[in-house]
Amino acid sequence: MLLRTLLIGLIITFTGCAQQMTHEEFNSIKKVAVITRIKDELYFYNRGLTIFENKAINANISDWKLSNYLTKRIITDAHENAPSIEFIQVPYEFKNRQLSVEDKNILVEKLKAEGFDTMIGIGNAGIYSASGGGYYLVPPEIGGFIFYTTSVFGNDLRNQICPQFSLEVFRLSDMKLLSNSSNNMRYPEPIKTVEAKPFDLYTDNEKSIIKTELEKNIDDSAKEVVKNIFTIKQSE
Repeated sequence: MLLRTLLIGLIITFTGCAQQMTHEEFNSIKKVAVITRIKDELYFYNRGLTIFENKAINANISDWKLSNYLTKRIITDAHENAPSIEFIQVPYEFKNRQLSVEDKNILVEKLKAEGFDTMIGIGNAGIYSASGGGYYLVPPEIGGFIFYTTSVFGNDLRNQICPQFSLEVFRLSDMKLLSNSSNNMRYPEPIKTVEAKPFDLYTDNEKSIIKTELEKNIDDSAKEVVKNIFTIKQSE
């Protein structure tokens, strides 16, 4: 099951309590590779009253370097929570959403050969609702950042720019999942200064507002998510 979690993209469904590590597991961590699967894409998703009103498009925002911004922020907060541990950003190009067993083994052996004992995987957490037994408003498989709106009869009810992300900590020696956390059910405040529309219709000023809003929302939630992955499990 743990290997399957890695194979589907370092993304886990957070429907229960987060996994927490023990004191022994925490003390064994010395050098951590931080790898992200979040793409530099802005995923526009409008949820209407019926499925016929649902619309989704992707926009390339590679020049904003938000994935790198998120990764560096997570590393900064990780150093604050565990100053004795070394955290290093490791670039890795995922060719497919799902790693083959061979590719997974190559990645793990590469990291171990470079002296890493642990890996933090950063993935998209999607947008999750707890109502009605729980379901995804936007699935984690989309891979990028999210501009989410809901509308009924043309009236926008939510207009949110979401850096939804999950963190998973794996021990490389046996790929045991040590801990995980996400900002899945923490929704940023609706943004009122821009509305969702085709990306090429935004002015440069509007694009700057969206980029700044994403950075702000990353800063607002990263510290808590990182703190959670280093929370030690209480004795049962």
